[in-house]
Amino acid sequence: MNSVLMVSIIYAFLLSQQFYLVNCSISLTYLEQPVYDDEENIKFFPRIVGGKKAREGEVRSIVSLQTYKGDHVCGATWFQDGNQSHILTAAHCVVENGEYRPSYLFRVMGDDLSISKKFPGPNRQIRKVRRIIVHRFYNGKNLLNDIAMIFLAKPFIQTNTFAPIKLTSENVYDYKPCVIAGWGRLQDSSNAPPSIHLMVANVSVIPQRICNGSNSYNGNVSKNAFCAGSTKGGESVDSCQGDSGGGIFSNNSLIGIVSFGQGCALKNFPGVYTNVYKYKGWIRETAISSSVFIQPNMVMLATICSAMLAKLFFFV
Repeated sequence: MNSVLMVSIIYAFLLSQQFYLVNCSISLTYLEQPVYDDEENIKFFPRIVGGKKAREGEVRSIVSLQTYKGDHVCGATWFQDGNQSHILTAAHCVVENGEYRPSYLFRVMGDDLSISKKFPGPNRQIRKVRRIIVHRFYNGKNLLNDIAMIFLAKPFIQTNTFAPIKLTSENVYDYKPCVIAGWGRLQDSSNAPPSIHLMVANVSVIPQRICNGSNSYNGNVSKNAFCAGSTKGGESVDSCQGDSGGGIFSNNSLIGIVSFGQGCALKNFPGVYTNVYKYKGWIRETAISSSVFIQPNMVMLATICSAMLAKLFFFV
């Protein structure tokens, strides 16, 4: 009995070490945090202005990436691709001061229109984060390849109001109608608090030539990103601080991830989004490699424990 107890303790210890390694043995280059202006206001860190409150089940795949204490950090999206179902967000949401933030600092909340800590909805689901993978060519200075995948410790449960969304099967095109959603600021002000209730807004894709024009982002929007919103300030709608990492949707599919912008809903500066279509290969490879990565460790763990068990019983 003592031998069995000892093996159980060793097994639990090895499991904890294996879990730690799964989360921390990712090879990443130094990643930079978002860019700030001279007054320390966030310049590149979105970023729903001009939207309306979402109805239950209206945006079924949106989730809130939170600190382990339940504070909203960024938006994210629960997606389904084949038999793989995970979470996508922006890389800058999980990187701070140029360093990868460990998974145990986060949790993910879904199936709730509110991010209130005191008044959770009856269907709210909360999951711990098992692993985070940031695109290895992410550049925090210009937010190139601003995409990251989150793996949950336990899968979400699909409901009538909460379900994963498919990835887009086509590239974006000019003036494509889209929907954005998030819990970010409702106005372009550093003093504006985030919205407690999920907000949604209708936008459209802005032609790249306009978005990269000299009076707009002046060539700073890469070919793997796109702009959406309106070029008319004041009456426009846009994502804003706190919406980062959330999704932009069209035809019941995920087409982009909120990345950055110059202020919120400013004239000539629509929101910039990571183009999901351009990263479908990375998304699939990352999802598959993560599944393959864990299994050999578990097999090795079982082999070690079996050998230790046999040895202990031999000497008892």
